[in-house]
Amino acid sequence: MPLIAHAADWIESIVFGVPLLGFLAWLVIAQVRDRRRGGGPDGPAPTHGDH
Repeated sequence: MPLIAHAADWIESIVFGVPLLGFLAWLVIAQVRDRRRGGGPDGPAPTHGDH
């Protein structure tokens, strides 16, 4: 029976960990995309045509 209980602990860790890791990965990807587009906390950087 302890083997099943141990397996349940692993499954519980996976069930909670995978969505959390997915969410953190999504945040990182969104930040990288924003920075590559020139955006930031103040919005996109002005270009030559934006006087």
